[in-house]
Amino acid sequence: MKQLLPFLFSMVLLSFISNAQTPGTIPNRDFETWDSTAYNDLNSPWVTTNLICIDAIGSPNVTKVAGFSGEAVHLQTYISKGDTIAGEITNYGNLSVGVPYTQSPTGIKGYYRCNMVGNDKGWLVLEFLQAGNLVGFDTIAFTGSVSSFTAFNRNFSLLGTPDTMIVVAISSNIIDDIDVNAGSWLELDELSFTGTGITQQIGDGNFDSWSAQSVDVPQGWQIATPNVPGIPTGVSRSSDHYSGKYSIKIVAPAGAYGAQLTSGIFDQNGNLLGGEPYQQTVDTLTGYYKFITTGQDSGGLLITLQNQGNMVLQAGGPLPGVATWTPFQMLINSTSTPDTMRIDVYSSINGTGGGTLYLDDLQLKSQPHTAGISLSSKNNFGVSAFPDPAKDQLNIRFGGNVPEEFGLKIFNSDGGLMLANEFSSGASTVTIPIDKLSSGLYFYEVTSNDSIVRNKFVKQ
Repeated sequence: MKQLLPFLFSMVLLSFISNAQTPGTIPNRDFETWDSTAYNDLNSPWVTTNLICIDAIGSPNVTKVAGFSGEAVHLQTYISKGDTIAGEITNYGNLSVGVPYTQSPTGIKGYYRCNMVGNDKGWLVLEFLQAGNLVGFDTIAFTGSVSSFTAFNRNFSLLGTPDTMIVVAISSNIIDDIDVNAGSWLELDELSFTGTGITQQIGDGNFDSWSAQSVDVPQGWQIATPNVPGIPTGVSRSSDHYSGKYSIKIVAPAGAYGAQLTSGIFDQNGNLLGGEPYQQTVDTLTGYYKFITTGQDSGGLLITLQNQGNMVLQAGGPLPGVATWTPFQMLINSTSTPDTMRIDVYSSINGTGGGTLYLDDLQLKSQPHTAGISLSSKNNFGVSAFPDPAKDQLNIRFGGNVPEEFGLKIFNSDGGLMLANEFSSGASTVTIPIDKLSSGLYFYEVTSNDSIVRNKFVKQ
């Protein structure tokens, strides 16, 4: 039975996946598109499975309801794409496993309601430890359908005085992993220990302490939950961008060694899998980044090429400290043809967690931006460029609504920024001198308000 609680806690450590997937080897390469969800979550010391469930089905599975007195907690089970997402809470949301506890209760009481579908069971699990050794353990099963809050009182005994206490509640029978059914739910309220002289109670055992939360996940990417439960992921949307409207900000939360995201997936054990279709052997990944740090740490980016699930190449490297947006290039040179590429991004490569990484505008040289990509339809200004090929001048024409202000950038084929300027002429055509550019393929980017348009041209 000692293996039960580590298994349950591992459920809280599950990584979570963005609902929507963006096609292409680099999904959502500008980090312009995000899934955002607002929800209420229990405050410390409770840790919930809400982040996991939100990104699986778009809504939380631990919510507040009217209780026997004040608020109560509602835990519900969902099944999405064959994966069971049971509603779960635990009170060990700090840097150690469990919360300090030094008394010897003889029981627990509270109120519950439930609706267990079929033969499913909800559970309340208690564990008491002393110096890491088990001195008390009990489980309470909830079955059937109970429509109004009903009192329960359970007695137990301890083998010694604990120093640590853990409480877990679950909406389905993932303990035995049988008869688990979508739609099962369990509600709890007013949990408290009983016994002579008991003054140390379960923190927020009445489930009255909630706060408004929100989670942002870039579409097409998956974020790792920290190795310490109950703290933020460290990944967020930032308006400090190189191009477009947003970039991604990656910082190790307090108490964690780093933050991480991937264009593949994390399995339930935290292993990195999958990726996006890709068949090039020679290529270059380019992008722009900042890494703000007061120490010696670096951010990192790792490219993994696979064929039928087997790794054929890993490339990439560190992203050292730099305070302004800086271009980077990472070469890809594989002796075997892959079928998949995965990109993994890290806020720390040496585990100190001392820096903040900003990342934007990822691109593969083998996959230049297609013509007229508009990331928003709010300002459809119909941009075109002529002549093409161009010699000394390039004309940018607005065929639709002419913006009062816009930004223009020109990149070479390696992704290097060659020209950047802001315009406020209001004219339908703007002429740009390009006589100092070498002959070759270039890309232009026009940005105005919420829209970005990109295309290519040739310099003679």
